Amino acid sequence: RSFGLDPAVPDVEVDDGPCQLLPASGGGSIEQMMVAVLGCTRSETYRGIVTALTAAAVRFGGYDRAFFCKWNDRVGTLTLRSKADSSSRRLVTSVVTASERETALLREALLTERPAHLRQRAGRRDGVCGALATDEVLAVPLNREFATPAFLLLDRSLTLQPLAADDALPASMLAMSGSLLIQNLLLRRRRQRAQKFALTDPLTRLFNRRMGILALDQALSRTERSGRPLTVLMCDLDHFKQLND
Repeated sequence: RSFGLDPAVPDVEVDDGPCQLLPASGGGSIEQMMVAVLGCTRSETYRGIVTALTAAAVRFGGYDRAFFCKWNDRVGTLTLRSKADSSSRRLVTSVVTASERETALLREALLTERPAHLRQRAGRRDGVCGALATDEVLAVPLNREFATPAFLLLDRSLTLQPLAADDALPASMLAMSGSLLIQNLLLRRRRQRAQKFALTDPLTRLFNRRMGILALDQALSRTERSGRPLTVLMCDLDHFKQLND
């Protein structure tokens, strides 16, 4: 598994699951928030990184709720995939359609890599703010170069504290760290796939000649170190063509 040779290891995506049950927090330092996020640098799943991001935003960022969502620019929708807050309600994956004004702000945020401040217009309950039942949301872009970029949606809908201008810096640092962690995870998976395809046959998923030579070299090295004899067992499989077919 560590060398990427286990074909059962899937590309884990963020899925529905129990939400993060977090204690109320008055916020913390940027250093605490970054340490909490960077603690999952060796996470083997996308979900682990997302959970760390949303939990850190609530525990140390002073936000009441944090949502992770994927952005579909073609139709202007956000797919909510994970959340962290102080409630025990589970997140049901849902699609939120942004209003025209919110769509423009989200697109600008992706271009500038700066958080977008989404506000609910008086007398209206549509768009992202309406779907989340809040007056304002801070939308922080992640992995903007991906075909399907993501956003962190942060609000203070429970304490009703307004979002301030100085919220943009820690939120941006949080998103940048998350983007780097996700990119690092994808690079590690690509390296594992490359190692897997270099040492296995794509048809039978058996080890190939290169892996056999590598294993033989390792066995010879162990024999030289230990002085113990080396035994090689060769098996001739009848009708092996049927297996290939």
